[in-house]
Amino acid sequence: MSNEVRLLLGAATDVGKVREVNEDAHGFVRSRLGDLLVVCDGMGGHAAGDLASQTALDAILAHAIASRATDERALLEEAIIAAHKEVRRIADASPDRAGMGTTVVAALVRAGWAWVANVGDSRCYLVREGQVTQESKDHTKGQRLLDGGLITPEQLETHPEKGVLVQALGQREVPQPFVSDARQLQLGDTLVLCSDGVYESMHKTMADVAKAKNPNYAAHDLTAKAVEQDGKDNATVIVARYTDLDAPAAPVRAAPVPVAAVPPSGGSGKKPWLWIAVVAGTGLLGFAAGRMTAAKPSAESRVVASPVAVPDEEDKAGGAGADSPADRGPKALDPAPEKDAVSPSDDRNKPAMDHPKPGATPPAAQEGLKQKDDQGADEAKRVRERRRRKGRRRREAQKRLQAKRESERRNTRGTPSPQAVNKAARNARAGTTRPPAAPRKEADK
Repeated sequence: MSNEVRLLLGAATDVGKVREVNEDAHGFVRSRLGDLLVVCDGMGGHAAGDLASQTALDAILAHAIASRATDERALLEEAIIAAHKEVRRIADASPDRAGMGTTVVAALVRAGWAWVANVGDSRCYLVREGQVTQESKDHTKGQRLLDGGLITPEQLETHPEKGVLVQALGQREVPQPFVSDARQLQLGDTLVLCSDGVYESMHKTMADVAKAKNPNYAAHDLTAKAVEQDGKDNATVIVARYTDLDAPAAPVRAAPVPVAAVPPSGGSGKKPWLWIAVVAGTGLLGFAAGRMTAAKPSAESRVVASPVAVPDEEDKAGGAGADSPADRGPKALDPAPEKDAVSPSDDRNKPAMDHPKPGATPPAAQEGLKQKDDQGADEAKRVRERRRRKGRRRREAQKRLQAKRESERRNTRGTPSPQAVNKAARNARAGTTRPPAAPRKEADK
């Protein structure tokens, strides 16, 4: 039976330290041609950047679901152009939204192949075996200078026009999306889609953070560290891991296993009943040996009358009782008593019976598990606190946006709709001078 290969997804977004509204938007959907991942970054400093990014995201996802395209590159290009038209339509509907725009990066993954498309400076990276490769292409003045051979990649990092956009959704010119060729994925590959608020500060350490086993944890770590290092812009990221679900995953907390229960290296491990029998037999032999030692203590141990300490690691590994104090060596004996000898009923005069049961967790391992539990509880507490802060900021931003839209509706109340204006224009061309009908108002009661 072939292994099941899936795309594991994680996503996170943060408003940052400076801005009050998160102008980024992200989402993913399963279309007929594969899994589509999208990140949009509203143009900062322009009107309604959050509305532009959300509109573009909704249009791309809706087009991908309804599209009957049979080519992956065509699907990406058509979806981005449809999003541009929708953002442009909404911007033309209100003077307050003039200049509204957004960047976008999208990745389509199907049957182990990936296609990437973008407009603007939102990026997609491929992380493979610790190496980070940019799969998208920036539409900036700095990138044009680099493509023309006028500057070097090192000069681009500090060039003043590095982030000046030359293409974006919602502008006057229809954008020409960059669509990459098909890239074959390998097991363990990670796609990272992000806004410029992430890669500007996390490009050098992205490979270390993105290799986390859980893509959702990796996404949250990327946004948190990006905000911690810079925080001037919104930070949004989608992490997609191409992995084999049938492959054994490393557990978060592994309990120690008795030595006898571990198959030898190179074994097939196809006979679990054999190892179960070995474990059971080892436990019974250790228990029987301990009982026999307790019933017949050695003569030398009765004469010395010095208590036997906790057995050393060699005794514990052997699983049998102690033969005599002389065989144990000075490490296994306590100092001889200075007063009277210990009575036979004293627990200290009894042979050591501290044999570990098969499958029991050693004390050192228990302490390690306890520390991991405490660390997990602290991490969960920090995650909950971050989520509460993000939720509070999100609700505040939604309230401000709702108030702004309500104000726009009050200001535009009574303005003829675009349909009425178009109808009036047609009537004027036909020779009819009747003005467009004003919107109806409810009669005063």
